[in-house]
Amino acid sequence: MHMGKGFFKLPFRPEALLRGMAHETEPQLETAIGEHVTMILRTARGESPGNPEYGCRMWDHLAERVRGESWLAQFKDDILEALLSNEPRLSDVVVEIKPTRAGTNDLALSITASTVPSGRPFRFSTVILTDPIRMN
Repeated sequence: MHMGKGFFKLPFRPEALLRGMAHETEPQLETAIGEHVTMILRTARGESPGNPEYGCRMWDHLAERVRGESWLAQFKDDILEALLSNEPRLSDVVVEIKPTRAGTNDLALSITASTVPSGRPFRFSTVILTDPIRMN
């Protein structure tokens, strides 16, 4: 969310705004987008009371084990769809996801994109631990 000289910093505290208090801001667009990407990925679809379409379907795979290329492709598509639907400050989004090493279910997630409207490069990476699914 943009607010004058910067972007709201996480954790977002709407109660402070409702009381007329200032909210901490983050002056860097890329940092603010990275925090929002983290929030999107950590939110299961349907968990946001005001917007049931907000979040990521990767949580639908919670009870599944990592199983081959088709499973990874679906996981990747779920993340890409969540970003395209919920983060309008990114364009040309590319999601890469692969196991971190043989014998584990941990996934290395890498996102590259361009920021809107500047076109500056955006990069985000994290490890998703899949037993059960959680972000590192």
